[in-house]
Amino acid sequence: MNFYFDMDCTLARWKRKYTLEQINEKGFFANLPPQKNLVKSVFDLFNNKAEVHILTHVLPNALYATDEKIEWLQKILPFIDEEHIHILPTTSPKSTVKKLSRDDVLIDDYLPNIFDWSNNGGTAVMFYNNLNKDKSWRGLSIYNTQSSNRIVSKLMNIGRE
Repeated sequence: MNFYFDMDCTLARWKRKYTLEQINEKGFFANLPPQKNLVKSVFDLFNNKAEVHILTHVLPNALYATDEKIEWLQKILPFIDEEHIHILPTTSPKSTVKKLSRDDVLIDDYLPNIFDWSNNGGTAVMFYNNLNKDKSWRGLSIYNTQSSNRIVSKLMNIGRE
C-alpha cells in the first residue's frame, strides 16, 4: 500500500477557517500544530514498512506555503524524504500525482479531493475533523478523535475486509 496524507486540516491541525491574508502571513504554515494521533499513525505506518507520502496543495499566491510546509514536515515527520513529498498547485487535482491503483490510499479532509481520487482508481479515506461537516462520503473514513492504534489498524486492513 502507498499512503498519501494531506497536510492542511489533516496532519496539520487548523482550529478554524482562516482568511487568505492569514494564510499568506509568514509563519502560518510553519507554526500549525500537528494532529497528534494522525502524526503518530504516520510514524507507526512508516515503522511497519508502509510507503508513506505527503500530498498537499498550495495556493498559487501563497508566498511562504511551500517552504513552510517542508519546514513543518522536517520538524514533525523528519523521516519523510523529499521523494515522498508531493506539493501541487491547487489547480492540479491530487489524482494527477501518478497513475492510481486501489493500492494508492489518500487520507484527506476535503471531499472534492476524496471523490476525485476515488473516481480515478485510488482508494480514498475521509478524515473527519472539527471543520468538515459534510457527511455525504459513504466510503472509508477516520476521525480526529480516534486513537492512532485504531487509525493504523483501519488503514492497514484496507483491501483485507
